[in-house]
Amino acid sequence: MAKTKNEDFKALLLIRAEEEESKFKDLLFNSQKIEGLPLDEPSLYAKRVLFDCGFIIATKAYNDVWHLFKCGEEYNDGTDIYGMPNTIGITFENGRFISGLKVNEDAFIIRYTPTKKGLYTWLRQMCLLIARIDLAIENNMILSSMGFVYSCEGVNVKSMKEALRQASQGDFAVFASQNITDRINTEKVQAQFYGDKLYELKEKYIKEVLTRLVGVASVSDKKERTTSYDTNLPASVDTAYMYVDTFNEDCKKYKVPFKMTINSTIEELYNKYVNNDINNTETKEGEE
Repeated sequence: MAKTKNEDFKALLLIRAEEEESKFKDLLFNSQKIEGLPLDEPSLYAKRVLFDCGFIIATKAYNDVWHLFKCGEEYNDGTDIYGMPNTIGITFENGRFISGLKVNEDAFIIRYTPTKKGLYTWLRQMCLLIARIDLAIENNMILSSMGFVYSCEGVNVKSMKEALRQASQGDFAVFASQNITDRINTEKVQAQFYGDKLYELKEKYIKEVLTRLVGVASVSDKKERTTSYDTNLPASVDTAYMYVDTFNEDCKKYKVPFKMTINSTIEELYNKYVNNDINNTETKEGEE
């Protein structure tokens, strides 16, 4: 069965969304570092599990060395009075698993988000929106750049489509018949350009994603970037450190030898925020 144009659009939309998703994940994963991992465990694995699931399992059950693994089965032996599972399992990427680990004895639940909810579904939906806007901008650019289509009687559909293609590339598309006395029809096919409005909407969604993931909305100009940091500094710091603080809080609570740190860019932002608070406090006290 032949594919429809709608299927082609969906495939292109998914490709664009995956590209956007990869860019955002690269930015987030590059901004965070997990210390204490054994040499045979890639940090990307742990970051990906944390992002997708919202939590990860710390255990020595695999080879008597501390590892971070994806949670497998949950609640297979009831829960405690707080609703936490009594036993859990871990799942490996090769399909193997270990089950029946006692929570807070053999395995410890280390959160990435306070509610243990992953970010995968949310980011996928946001990237689909951004990709859809991106395609709409491209379509609008093509339609708004088209000029006129010239047609004559007796021209078949295939020739008409070829003329439209030529027109979309900025060429003049002219149909001609053998009888030069035939009436030539001219149709304007140019659409209104509103790509700038769509681009503003795209930037709005990108800023929302960046703010939630790393706490900073990316802008191209250095001067604008400084202004953006200053304007949204408290919220940016809170967002950037929420995942780090949540992860480290549980590791410290259960005496698990892992620690998440943040890269120098966000760290500088944090220090700037703290120093500004200190300076502002000292100024106010001096005025009093």
